[in-house]
Amino acid sequence: GPTPEIKALIDRAGVVAKMNGCLFARKIGAAVVCHRRGGAVSVMDAINHMFLISKMIVPGSTYWNFGVGREKGDVAGDEEGLRNMRDLGETIAWLLPRIRD
Repeated sequence: GPTPEIKALIDRAGVVAKMNGCLFARKIGAAVVCHRRGGAVSVMDAINHMFLISKMIVPGSTYWNFGVGREKGDVAGDEEGLRNMRDLGETIAWLLPRIRD
């Protein structure tokens, strides 16, 4: 699951945003997680739940938004993960002009 630091960030950012007029409302948020093996989905869920209760727009991709690696830099060799990130970036680029005020 999320590290204590990520959980604290999620909790604090969510509360501060809510207490200040829903600062994240109608902003785009996409959880991206790097991991060695298990736990990525629960981390993504925690981040995305904060995004959704903050009225954020959460775009999808072709698969989960995570990369797999054990050592620093390993994720750069995760071809499937990189493809997913490119697709996510393209989706966000498509979405941005459609949500401008």
